[in-house]
Amino acid sequence: MQKKIFSLFTMVFLFSLFLVGCGDKARVTGIEITSLPTKLDYVEGETFDPTGLEVKKIMSDGTKNVITDYTLDKTVLTADDTVVNVIYRDFTSPINITVEPFVRKLVDVEFKVQEGLNYTRTMNLADYVQYREVYNDGTYEDWADVTPEDLVEYSIENGVLTVTASLIIKNKEWTKEFTVPVDDDYITVDELITKEVDETTYLVNGILVAITSTMNRVEYILWEKDTNTFLGVTGLNGGGVIYEYTLETNGFEVGDELRIPVKLVRANTQANYSDSDKLYAQFVGGDILSTAIVSRNNPYETEKENVVVISNQQELIDFLSPENRVNNFYQVVKLHGKMRYIYYSGSKHYRFFFDENIKTLEAQLIDNCSPCFANGIQYYTTGVTIGEMLWNDEEFAPTNWSSPATATKDIYALFIGGNTYYHEFAFLSTADVEEVTPILIETTFVSPSKVAYFVGDDLDLSGAKIVNYYDYGTPNEVAVTLDMLDASSLPNMDQAGEYTVKGSYNGFEFSFVVTVTDKTVISVELVNEPDKTKFHYRETIEDVKIELAKLSLRITYSDDSEETVAITENMISFDEEWTFGQHSAVIHYLSEQIEFAFVVENQGVSVTEIKTKPAGETVYDLHGIVLSSVFISGTAANPANGEILIKDINTGEVIGLKGIYLSYTNKLGDLNVGDEILVKVKVIITTTTANVSENGKKAVEKYGDDEIIVLSQNNDTMLDLDTAVLVASQEQLVEFLKDAETRAQNAYRLIKLCAGAKIVNYALDTSSSYITFTGTNITTTQIDSICPFLHQMNETMTLNGDTYLNLLFGEGASPNTNFANGNVLNRDVYLMYVGGQGIYYHQLVLLDTEYVTDEASQNLKEIIFTQPSKVSYRLGEELDLTGGKIDYIYFYEPHNKTITLDESMITSDPIDMNVGGEYVIQFTYEGETFEYTILVSEGVLDYIEIASLPTKTVYSHREGIENLDLSGGKLRLVFTDGASTVVDLARSMLPETESEDWKIGVVEYTLTYEGKTTVLPVTYQNQAISVSEFLTKESGTYDVTGIILGPVSSFGAAELLLKDVNTMDIIGIYNTDIVGSFSNILLDTSVVNIGDKVIVTLSVGVVVADGGSKNKVFANAVSKQNFMDGLIIESSGNPLNLDLSQATVSEIATQEDLVNFLNNDNRYYSFVKLVRPKAVSYNNNYRIFFGDEVTNLNTQKVNGYSPYIAKTNSDFYLEGGMAQYFNNPTSTSYSNPVTTDYEIYALFVGGNVYYHVFAILDASWFVQGE
Repeated sequence: MQKKIFSLFTMVFLFSLFLVGCGDKARVTGIEITSLPTKLDYVEGETFDPTGLEVKKIMSDGTKNVITDYTLDKTVLTADDTVVNVIYRDFTSPINITVEPFVRKLVDVEFKVQEGLNYTRTMNLADYVQYREVYNDGTYEDWADVTPEDLVEYSIENGVLTVTASLIIKNKEWTKEFTVPVDDDYITVDELITKEVDETTYLVNGILVAITSTMNRVEYILWEKDTNTFLGVTGLNGGGVIYEYTLETNGFEVGDELRIPVKLVRANTQANYSDSDKLYAQFVGGDILSTAIVSRNNPYETEKENVVVISNQQELIDFLSPENRVNNFYQVVKLHGKMRYIYYSGSKHYRFFFDENIKTLEAQLIDNCSPCFANGIQYYTTGVTIGEMLWNDEEFAPTNWSSPATATKDIYALFIGGNTYYHEFAFLSTADVEEVTPILIETTFVSPSKVAYFVGDDLDLSGAKIVNYYDYGTPNEVAVTLDMLDASSLPNMDQAGEYTVKGSYNGFEFSFVVTVTDKTVISVELVNEPDKTKFHYRETIEDVKIELAKLSLRITYSDDSEETVAITENMISFDEEWTFGQHSAVIHYLSEQIEFAFVVENQGVSVTEIKTKPAGETVYDLHGIVLSSVFISGTAANPANGEILIKDINTGEVIGLKGIYLSYTNKLGDLNVGDEILVKVKVIITTTTANVSENGKKAVEKYGDDEIIVLSQNNDTMLDLDTAVLVASQEQLVEFLKDAETRAQNAYRLIKLCAGAKIVNYALDTSSSYITFTGTNITTTQIDSICPFLHQMNETMTLNGDTYLNLLFGEGASPNTNFANGNVLNRDVYLMYVGGQGIYYHQLVLLDTEYVTDEASQNLKEIIFTQPSKVSYRLGEELDLTGGKIDYIYFYEPHNKTITLDESMITSDPIDMNVGGEYVIQFTYEGETFEYTILVSEGVLDYIEIASLPTKTVYSHREGIENLDLSGGKLRLVFTDGASTVVDLARSMLPETESEDWKIGVVEYTLTYEGKTTVLPVTYQNQAISVSEFLTKESGTYDVTGIILGPVSSFGAAELLLKDVNTMDIIGIYNTDIVGSFSNILLDTSVVNIGDKVIVTLSVGVVVADGGSKNKVFANAVSKQNFMDGLIIESSGNPLNLDLSQATVSEIATQEDLVNFLNNDNRYYSFVKLVRPKAVSYNNNYRIFFGDEVTNLNTQKVNGYSPYIAKTNSDFYLEGGMAQYFNNPTSTSYSNPVTTDYEIYALFVGGNVYYHVFAILDASWFVQGE
């Protein structure tokens, strides 16, 4: 009991102690969440994640301590959960959460590659890769194929391809990488070319050293460094055109090491075709071209030893001959020395040749193809132009065959082949153009100046030298020294005699004769007189020495003996300056000397004299004064056929000097206006082409490399204006330029073009202008089918900053293209006719401001007497002079004047108007006499009739009643009393306005006189040019006649086709606005209909934009209103006469035929026969091709554009469309293409930046093939 009491006491005591202690220690009073978990949003079924949660307990003393031994009331969450409670002891704190109901979601994407696949470079990998979707519930979707677009990045390293794939699935991009082993079992370029041409695919490795074009195909040139072997590969480029700098290179760059699948191809054997039998490679891989690049920025350096050296024209011909060319493809050659160059702007080529006698493209061709360099090749290969590499001038563009540019270089170039137009060579490096390294041609020896000695003299080797002559550069001279001489052959200078001294230098052996005499020379004299003592200024003292070396000296010695010694050049000295006038050369022999007197004079041929010389090979030294320079043909952007005008120093006659390269920056070939010159020339006929202005023109052409000698400067160049031919009218202009013979005689003559001439600008943005007095359009401006012309390019050459407009019409004058209301000269101007190499222009030039006058000369054209209107009278009536006048018509209209008749001018006898009869009344004014007849009668006018028709009764299709010339027309007046008289037809007798019945054909006009009428028949003819003629024009506006064929789409435009009435020639008319759109053609038959024979006013247009119509010549209607204004429908319902047997038809049976056709500059609006083409359908249009080499759109394209038969054209012309003529007509597969059993005739109409368009205009153009 006591124990129990003690224990109880103890417990109470201890509890009391505890209570005392608690009164001193802090207690937990709650908990606090100081940082919420990172994740508060959940999906049903997820486990609560406390990451980021921080909980603190709150103590009674106010402190807070982080705790981690709390518990949570939830783990796996349900959709109903909104709070998770944190529990610590007795305390709870909530965390608000959001729990969405479970939704199945995509959480990953997996890829797999076909088992066992080894990747071949460029392979389209998408066919071998699949992916599947991985979801949050642990399930998967089925494996699905990727597309090529899903695989976005490729890289190869250590034999493994790493691919980055990117897919958008459920609005989220998923990017993954996977790897594929690479099959890199390749061969080199030199190994490849040993293989058979048998469709086998090889993986070839090489370094890309050039991106080139044969103009048939783009070739990437691969190089094997170890063996210096090259080969071209086709099919690696995208679209675009290399010579337009628009080629898509597909990411490849020169310097790339490539490893690509190819097959070998051998080009067809074909005459006049540079690529004939060429072996090359064709890319046969896929579209992943980036995997073809093994490494980048690999250096290339041309191996310049052991190359083929070509240093003259014959060697170039031999290299490119058909029998040798097959072995020369992809060979590096060294083009050594001076070559000549002509630029062709159409494809930016520089044609090159060695022979200075080549003056035409025909002469430059080798096996019908032109050796050339192409700017496009150099742009993609070296990054610089040919002009930069050869002349340090990017824009250098010589176009004149008579004065081609030259460059003396050593050029290392790769021959790559070509097409039917070009042999293409390519520079592979900017270091491949070097200054020429001269080649030793000949070594000669020059004897010592002194070869005759007295006994005891010392041997003198002065003047003795070895001369090395090279093909280029100056000779190298080496003075002969004693150690070069054979000691055993040296003369004994102490003993008289003749000694032959021998020597050698670097393997060259030489000798000379020395004479040692013990006699004393008494005298020296010439044995005979020289044939020549007058020398031309161009000659030198060397020519004098040559002349003297034909002579001998008579030597008289002290013993009275004589010796005849031939004069050698080393005996002659000349210490004077070579100038005009008297000179002396000194001939030395031993201790004696004699002088030879000669004269230096100007023996050049004058301009006047040389114009009498026939054309030929004779070389003359032309003497004259530089007057100016002009271009004879070309455009303002690319002028051509430059000539320097040379004036006779005495007579002022002028001739053109060709053969010197001229440009806007070097207008006179380093000469100056006013220079008096001597220049070696040949007389030439510039052209004998029948349809050009200067057919038969005589000029001179610089000959050889002799320098032009400038004798004096700043000489007067003004020509004698009194010698100019007066041209005050169109008739006089026509007389001056009427035919080739006349023009050849008038070449380089001045005309005085008088006030009244119209200067009509070619376009508002150019100063080039037509010259005419009466022309109303280009056609009526022409003289012998060519237009007189002031060309902008010669304004630049002759006027030094002034302009035609300012000089002829005053400061601020505006250009005018309106023939009807063009700028009219109000002053006289002197122009020189210089010819014209094109078929469009007679070129006239304004030489300087001094040739523009301030006055308009009065040149009377004609005097027109108009009799009074009343010519018949009743007895007793008074004379009525109303309507009578005298018109003084001048060539310049402002000078015209009209004198009204009055009785003071009558100089005939007085008339008794009361006496019947015919009377002649005479007038006199300013010395001119005029008369007319009147009839005085008792009767009244009974009727009138035509007594004689006017001289002219036939007019053109654009003329009408206001153009009628009634000259020569007579009207008979018959009176009731039997009297009659005949009077001139007058305009007042005709209707005031045009007949409503006007037409092409006969129109009858009513003539009226004093109430009586009769009929005047007038014929209007269709004088428009034909479609065939229009196609020969390069510019201008013309009336054109033809038959309407209908609309066509070239996809560059909707066109109206116009066919020649008599031939199969066709032209497309742009901008009529009556043919719908390029995507949906139609024909507005309220304007014209198929089969209408029409006359329309059309301008020559040229497509300048890139695409399938680039450089196409078309007919431009300008606008619908313009088309309607110029439209005359002569007849309707005419047969189209589309007889293809009368047309030139290009047969296209192979892809190569197709490529050749589409590279032909004359392809537009021409007919083709497509022999069973293949195609793929594209929106029911057909992309056409031939053969099996075309496997995709890139290989189907030609020059970057797709050959195409357009549905819109076929739907218009073919009932039921074109699909009915094709098999498998909707196929879009190149491996299973559309085919046809037909040979299809089509018209090629051009295209756009996507297509080359062929149009089928009739169902009969589908011909069943054999």
